[in-house]
Amino acid sequence: MQIWLPPSEGKRTPLSGPALRWESLSHPDLNAHRQRVADALMGLGSGEDAAAILGLGAKSRADLELNAALLTNPCAASEEVFTGVLFNAADLPSLLHDADAAESTRRAIRIFSGLFGVLQVGDLIPDHRLSMGVKLPIIGGLAASWRPHLDAALQAEYDGGVILDMRSGPYRNACPAPWATVWQVGVVREAAGKRSVVSHEAKQWRGLLTGFLLRMGALPTDEADAETAVASATSMAPVRDAKGVEHCVTDVEFSEPTVTKKGGVTRTVTLVTN
Repeated sequence: MQIWLPPSEGKRTPLSGPALRWESLSHPDLNAHRQRVADALMGLGSGEDAAAILGLGAKSRADLELNAALLTNPCAASEEVFTGVLFNAADLPSLLHDADAAESTRRAIRIFSGLFGVLQVGDLIPDHRLSMGVKLPIIGGLAASWRPHLDAALQAEYDGGVILDMRSGPYRNACPAPWATVWQVGVVREAAGKRSVVSHEAKQWRGLLTGFLLRMGALPTDEADAETAVASATSMAPVRDAKGVEHCVTDVEFSEPTVTKKGGVTRTVTLVTN
């Protein structure tokens, strides 16, 4: 099993560490396109036009300065730089203290990125601002520009197991992986017999599910075991919201599989929460 994650808007800015070294990153076949994207990003400069293209707010000067110094700013491991809701819930750094869990985490996790395409745990990257939904001069839409590169890189390493897809729109579009068995994870809340789709909280539940599966030990290698493992999410500890109300996963639902034109299989996995 692999677990495919989006990046996070929230990031920690490393205060020390080496500068970016393209050759140190996983999936080195992506480096040529990574550098083209980086050049286009740095070429935007730090004015209002750059902020508009990147979808950044009025107080974006610091973000633009991060991008301008992309090649010289300090780097840290990807799992330490990304600090959004999903990553805080998964707590990937804590898994790296145990040798077995660390190896399982490195094998399983892929983090998609508008700048780097895809990353693995341990890849050293700087803080930056670039979402996959952006259109850059010369490059165009990032999802479309990355698609052939990611398709080739990730299909080459695919071992036939389940890909548990925690990504959202543009990151899914950058690599739909129609050649693989992909289970897309959604979250709904059920109250008084009615269901509603959750968005912000969904990131937390996807992160919690990621950490839960990685802490179970060896990840499943076939679909039957994967279904059993994901279904056991009902045993995850409840979480409290801002009002102190406990919420938990009450059920896990699996859609019927759909075969793609390229021989892959897609399913939807829905975490039902209270």
